[in-house]
Amino acid sequence: MGAADRLEVLIQRCYAGLDADELRSELLTRLRSLMTIDAAFFATVDPATLLFTSASADAPLGEVTEQFLANEFGQPDVNKFVTLAAGRDPVSSLTHATKGDWQSSSRYVEVMRPIGFGDELRAALISNGRCWA
Repeated sequence: MGAADRLEVLIQRCYAGLDADELRSELLTRLRSLMTIDAAFFATVDPATLLFTSASADAPLGEVTEQFLANEFGQPDVNKFVTLAAGRDPVSSLTHATKGDWQSSSRYVEVMRPIGFGDELRAALISNGRCWA
């Protein structure tokens, strides 16, 4: 099965009626078959408020969750989930959003770089015009 077919299956699984934990597990497993993922942070959100309702984080992201959330909800930065959820394209990378100037992102400088991470891919999962994760 090629990458395009695996991506199509991944999308179909989003509409399979899985609960949040099953969906998170299955999506991350399928994404890892498509690309290298050093660590993932996956949150479900309330579609009315876009506040996180649950979250899981791979190491070492779990160790910086408090800093990550402080950035997400309390500091200006690029690729905020609220912005991605409302935008035309709900997917972006740090490189794209900063035009390669990672230092312009406080999340990169204060959270990602200290734990040894570089570029970051973010996606808002949208169904019927509403963000759920």
